[in-house]
Formats: sequence, C-alpha cells, structure tokens
Amino acid sequence: MNSIELLESLKELLSDLVPKDCKYFLDFKFEDNESIQFVLVTFDASVSLFVNNSNTGILNHILPILNSRISKFKKEIVIDIEVFENYGK
Repeated sequence: MNSIELLESLKELLSDLVPKDCKYFLDFKFEDNESIQFVLVTFDASVSLFVNNSNTGILNHILPILNSRISKFKKEIVIDIEVFENYGK
C-alpha cells in the first residue's frame, strides 16, 4: 500500500468514526525512508476527539495499531495535528 492509498484508507476510516458536525482535513505531508507523515487540521473544539492526554482520542488508538510490530507497514506512520484556534470568532 503506497502513501496515497493509505491516505484514502485513513480518510475513509475517519469518516466512519468522526461525528458529521466535526470539521477536519487530513492530507499527505511527506514520505522518507523511515516514515510516512500526514497532517490533520481541525478546530480547537474538536482536537480532543482526535488526541488527548487521557488516551481516549481516535488517533491515540489508531496510531499504535498502525505502528505495531505486526503491522504490514514497514515505515512509521505519523499524523501531525494542527489546530485552528479562532474558528467562528
């Protein structure tokens, strides 16, 4: 699976998991010899849905699975989160 196919799979997975009223954008960032990196842009009200300190966010669960020893991906999968803090103000 190449990085574009992985991006499409992640988008499909998130569309099934994330509430319809939550606004976010996921895109490919870059790929090197060790990792495939993506960026997820969301708004401050939704960021805890994706990642949080209590490890209940969606990415808190997805990334360890994608990067586990039994994963079929040979490279580390990284999803950076960027937050728009003043949305709607």
